[in-house]
Amino acid sequence: MIGKHFTARKSLFLLVFVLWLATALPIATLSLFMWEIPLWPSFSAESTSEGVAVWAVVAAWFYVIPVGLILVGRNNRRPSA
Repeated sequence: MIGKHFTARKSLFLLVFVLWLATALPIATLSLFMWEIPLWPSFSAESTSEGVAVWAVVAAWFYVIPVGLILVGRNNRRPSA
């Protein structure tokens, strides 16, 4: 039973990692080509609160998810006993 639970968590972990990688690589590549920090906006006076909210969600996905993946990956390692 524990093996099935571990396999499901590993599959979910890999799914989130692949989704994050598929969205983060284009952002990082474009930022490298343009020589700018990824997702570092300069909001103008015409910016709407909806636009800022969308940016905040995308930036959180880009910056927070890798930290969560690292923490979860370290905590869910199977002991080598």
